[in-house]
Amino acid sequence: MTDWGEIGEGDHPAQNPPPLGSGDAMAFRWYNENATGFVKDFGIMPTLLNELGLTHGGRSLFLMKVSLIHRTMIDLAHKEAEERNRHG
Repeated sequence: MTDWGEIGEGDHPAQNPPPLGSGDAMAFRWYNENATGFVKDFGIMPTLLNELGLTHGGRSLFLMKVSLIHRTMIDLAHKEAEERNRHG
């Protein structure tokens, strides 16, 4: 298991994840800009996704990427909350 405090340290690949490719970086930027409470509360996400103009296959791949990003963000938030609760 990777120690989160060691990411970016040393030369082991588990400590230094590879840089994101352009498609992954775009999905990450898009998620951070658009996956907000405001967008959720007002049901704007379908419109934002349609505005991307992706093909059916491109849309499916993009949704898989942002879904993985979303799940990871939730997992990280849970880990941070657990850590705060442990250290009071």
